[in-house]
Amino acid sequence: MRPEHLALDASAAQPGWTARLRHVYPAGSIAHLELAVDAPEQTLEADVASEDLARLGLRAGMQLHVAPRSAVVFPQTQDGTPVPDDRWTWQAGAAAPR
Repeated sequence: MRPEHLALDASAAQPGWTARLRHVYPAGSIAHLELAVDAPEQTLEADVASEDLARLGLRAGMQLHVAPRSAVVFPQTQDGTPVPDDRWTWQAGAAAPR
């Protein structure tokens, strides 16, 4: 998932994964965030505008809720082989692919 495809919320109002903000890397008009997510137990990266960094009061150590805004899914067979020429694009609020 690309960093710009993640939505962040400091409150529990947004559904998604619970994450701890590990590091904030300001870079001009964008801040790059490193997030530790318990489930699916991995590190995610997110990009936010610098003004959102200040508006949300984001700082290392705080807990956030993280959810995808969009995703591209590459289906696999049961043995893990990618399905040739098949992919699904999902947008938040859209119905799941059938």
